[in-house]
Amino acid sequence: MHTAGVLVGFCPELSGRYRGRLQEFGFHAGETITCQHQPGFGAPRVYRVSNATYSLDRELAIQVLVSLSGG
Repeated sequence: MHTAGVLVGFCPELSGRYRGRLQEFGFHAGETITCQHQPGFGAPRVYRVSNATYSLDRELAIQVLVSLSGG
């Protein structure tokens, strides 16, 4: 089962460099984000956003603020 939510923003601590790069990839407020794969052993998780798929390590992923979809 994939976990989905809506991007609401970024943590204030996220550097402008990373914020800008994520926005170039389609990480914008209001976009639906789905976690496609959660591998074990600390490996990056795989997320789908803006009709594309990306892997984010935990340190970066926790700075992307998401409101989880009910369901």
